[in-house]
Amino acid sequence: MRDEERFGAFLRKKREEHNITMLALAKALDVSGAYLSDVERGRRLPLNPERIRKAAEVLSFNKDEMNQMFDLAAISRGTVAQDILDYIKEHDYVVRALRLARTLGATESDWMDFVSTLKHKNATEV
Repeated sequence: MRDEERFGAFLRKKREEHNITMLALAKALDVSGAYLSDVERGRRLPLNPERIRKAAEVLSFNKDEMNQMFDLAAISRGTVAQDILDYIKEHDYVVRALRLARTLGATESDWMDFVSTLKHKNATEV
């Protein structure tokens, strides 16, 4: 994995772009400087979801940057991004839709059509 694709490298880059010291961010996240240093260097697993949200707040992340942090954390853990898991848990119809898509062998094209439909619906309701 390239360095810019790692959770810790992404976090360090964004922290440095905002001129926030490692110790200041560690304090805001209620972790030690050594722990945060290990996270940034990839020696520890990424931050937990609550700390990811707090880091995103402290670093003034936009939605895409926060999503990227969740995605990079999931890649490091070999799982699905926590924000997506939370959404699935909150909406049982999403589980049914995913299972139906799996059963029917939904393709990328099928999913892109679905996304396009959602975007179109949202645009006409605004």
